[in-house]
Amino acid sequence: MEQIPITAPQMGVIQDFTVLKWLTLDGSSVSEGESLIVIETEKAEVMVESPATGQLRILIQASDTPVQIIEQLGYVIIR
Repeated sequence: MEQIPITAPQMGVIQDFTVLKWLTLDGSSVSEGESLIVIETEKAEVMVESPATGQLRILIQASDTPVQIIEQLGYVIIR
């Protein structure tokens, strides 16, 4: 099994963001390019897409706590 990390896209000088909500449940099947997460920066809300087709595993839940741009939000398991 391969695990493909889900991270926020690089957005210039933005250092952190907030995970507003996951659009898919943990353990669900997802397709590459499918919108998975809504994140919020100081300037905008951004959709994060699935990097691969497989099974979603969530590591960081939606909350008001800021997340560093380099942190892994979850991963997709490819079988």
